[in-house]
Amino acid sequence: MRSLEGAVALFGIALYPYVYVLARTAFLAQGAGPWRAFFRVALPLARPAIVAGAAVAMMETLNDIAIPLHFGLQTFSVGVFDAWLHMGSAAAAQLALAMLALVACVMMLERWGRHGIGFAEVGRMGWKPKRRRLIGWYGWLATMLCLTPVAVGFIAPAAHLVQSAIGAPESADGFFGLAPPTASS
Repeated sequence: MRSLEGAVALFGIALYPYVYVLARTAFLAQGAGPWRAFFRVALPLARPAIVAGAAVAMMETLNDIAIPLHFGLQTFSVGVFDAWLHMGSAAAAQLALAMLALVACVMMLERWGRHGIGFAEVGRMGWKPKRRRLIGWYGWLATMLCLTPVAVGFIAPAAHLVQSAIGAPESADGFFGLAPPTASS
């Protein structure tokens, strides 16, 4: 798990909602239908929302230093931190500016890719998609897929912390000793 692949998996699980939520909103506003309409109409119209979500996820990834440090990876953000510690704030600012320039280049590439084509909100305001009830194994599969990010991102780490606290009470006492005293104490 402590590898580049593990960090990529963790970032993917943690940051996919940035792209998913914006893209889903754009698709629902269009009332996307069959596959052909999806690829010819819906996807091109939703591209700005997808790129915006991807840009936010990319900036979040460039900004994060805890995950690369935890996994022992030498990333650009760790390099900025090291430059700040060892070479001063000017060197760190120059590296951070290079990261910002990378994000700006991606945004300009997307804008150039549209060639000045304007996008307007499409679809009916207040339009709600038809709800579809999933029964049988489709319902169970959908439930498991929706619970996977919650299980991987919250339940598994929380269970590990509880297990560590129960398995090593001396470290748990040290942890709880850091909490401020309650009114009853």
